[in-house]
Parts: sequence; structure tokens; C-alpha cells
Amino acid sequence: MPTIQSPACDVVAGAPSEAWLAAARALAAVGESADPRPLVGLDPNSTVLRAGNHVGKVSGVVGLEAQFLTKALAAIHARLAPFGLAPHLSVLQVLPCGVLQVYQYIAPSGDHVWFGSGRALAQAHRLLAGIRPSTGWPWVGFYGESFEFRAIVPAITDADTREACLRLLPFCARSPSPDPAQYVHRDASPANTIPLPGGRACLIDWDMAHPGLPVDDLAMAVCMISDRESASLEEASEQFVAGYRAEVPYDWADLEHPSFRAALALAGLRQAGAGWFSDLGDSGAPYWEHVRRRTQAALQLITL
Repeated sequence: MPTIQSPACDVVAGAPSEAWLAAARALAAVGESADPRPLVGLDPNSTVLRAGNHVGKVSGVVGLEAQFLTKALAAIHARLAPFGLAPHLSVLQVLPCGVLQVYQYIAPSGDHVWFGSGRALAQAHRLLAGIRPSTGWPWVGFYGESFEFRAIVPAITDADTREACLRLLPFCARSPSPDPAQYVHRDASPANTIPLPGGRACLIDWDMAHPGLPVDDLAMAVCMISDRESASLEEASEQFVAGYRAEVPYDWADLEHPSFRAALALAGLRQAGAGWFSDLGDSGAPYWEHVRRRTQAALQLITL
């Protein structure tokens, strides 16, 4: 992969940030001559530009976390890209402002096929199971486990968020998993699952990848179906999980299985409970509408 020289990534008032400039330079270095245009996402800490057939992105992680993320992205894309399950990476570098990536732009082909999206996630999990994760801390999950939420949920001061979390708590208890942690996506939302011809799908935006459990990744992806307001949650969830189970027939890959129901409850808690604390109680950010829908999706699916 080529190395792109970039100065420190400070934001200059009234001018493009160094993150923006670094992404633009990287796109030019891979031969894209068109003016880059920003792609809007939910992460306010990332800069994402597209020019031609490439996307340039600077993720706002620094220090040791950036080193671990770079190792993870290199391993994940190398393993999945040959199978069309992730884009091909052409640039990957740690900058003072974060992790710079340039990867192939994947154009969507039609609407989501939920069965195919679930199958793509299962294929990714199966392929990534053979890679030893690189991480500096034992973080198995998304943002916390059941015992942690039992301690912190009563401290949530937003009444609606606290009530939703209290309703989820009784369902989230589970025994420790005997399965080893592996790389999981953690943000396999419809926006990050690109439909391809033939009912297939490609998973993009692996910046949140971390060692975790496939059951948690599947549960979070199912809750994120609610991002598509036009989708019937129950029907789409059934198709998504059926596609997953068709590829890797785990017993827990079933909306009625106790292990999956516990994972759904944890997914809702990790969205609303941990999200509320990580945002210091500021639930007014635009992406909080997604958080609320995902949390309600977990409640809806558990209580069907």
C-alpha cells in the first residue's frame, strides 16, 4: 500500500481540516482526478470523501487504539475482500489525526435483500474466525455486559432511556460464552451493508471492528434493521437471521433462542444505556434517533 505524507491533522477555522486534506491527497495518489465530495455518515469523528471509484476516510481514533485498528483493518480486508465481503484497501496509514484509509467504492445494486445481508454477515464471521485478533484490552462485546448494565442503568437521568433499559434488563442475563472472541463488525447497519447483484451483500466501514462474539454482532445487526423505517422489522429480522443460519447453522441463530434473545437485550442496552453514558447524557445528537429506534427494536423482538 502506498504511504501518503500528511502533516498533523488540526482543524483550521474557515478552511478544510487536515483530515479532509489527507483524505483528498490520498485519493489523488491512487489516481482519482475528480474533485472529492463528502459522504455523510453518523460518526461525527470521521471524515469521508468519495472521488470516482474510491473512498478516502480518516477515522478519528489516535494513539494505541489507532495502532490496533490499523492491524485489525489490514487483517479483515485482506481476508474478506477476495470474497467480495469487504472492499479492497489501497491505502492504510496511521496519521496524527486518526487512521487513513482508501478503499474501493462499492455501488449499491437495488434494495436490500435481508436474507442475503444475513448470509454475508455469517460468511464474514466464518472467515474471520481463523484470524487471531490484535487488541490491547479484553473487550468482549459492544459496550458492556449484563452485570455492568445492572449497576449503571439506575443512574441514567433521562426518563425514557432509563425506562427502556429497565425493561431490557430482565432479558439480558446469560452464562459466559465458551466460544473464543473473534473479529466482529459491531456496526453492520443497512447503511454499511451494500446490496449486490444476485442477492449478495458487501460489508463496509469496519472501523468499529473488535474482538467479540458473533451472536452479539448478529443481534446488533438485527436491531439496526430499524434504521430502515420502511422495513417490516419482524419480517426483515426473520429473513436476516434465516440467511445467517443458512450459512452457519448455529442453534442460537434463531429469534426464539434464549441466547439470541439475551443478545438482543444486550444490543438494546449497548445502544441506549452505554450510548447515554458515552455521550455524557446528550441524547440530542442526530444519530440518537437511530439509537432510540434500535432500542425499541430490541424490545419489540424480545416481546413478540
